[in-house]
Amino acid sequence: MNTVNDIREILVRGPWKTKSDGELTVLMSFDQGELEKYFKYEGNLEPDIRGLRIYMITGLEKGKKGGGEFHKIRQEIVLCLHGLVKWELMDLNGRERMMVIDKNRGVYFPTYILHTYEVLEDATLLVIANTLYDSENPLTFDTFPGKEFKTT
Repeated sequence: MNTVNDIREILVRGPWKTKSDGELTVLMSFDQGELEKYFKYEGNLEPDIRGLRIYMITGLEKGKKGGGEFHKIRQEIVLCLHGLVKWELMDLNGRERMMVIDKNRGVYFPTYILHTYEVLEDATLLVIANTLYDSENPLTFDTFPGKEFKTT
């Protein structure tokens, strides 16, 4: 079972100058063991929703709240492209963890972590998920409301 101890803060590295006078910034990096864990799936996979999906959440205004949900299959990496967002995270044992992410730090959380966020400064989030999603096929949905989250 995943716990808040499995949540990982992701530190952004850089920027460094490129040969073309641009700037290179490493948003995240996982070693092979971490990557294998990220692509380990549990639960019912019918239909098979394993995969890689990257999406943005734009237009997040200061004071807005989101999330209040958990996933049974999907793991997420959330990076903040700009702004400031506070995350409240809870595991099935009722243990909690709070993190604030910005352009220099993100968060990884595994399955069965209840997550809620509050926008502290207008923000844009980049999310990397290890599941596919089809808005027209409810069988691909892997988001469950907090009221269904049961702690021990």
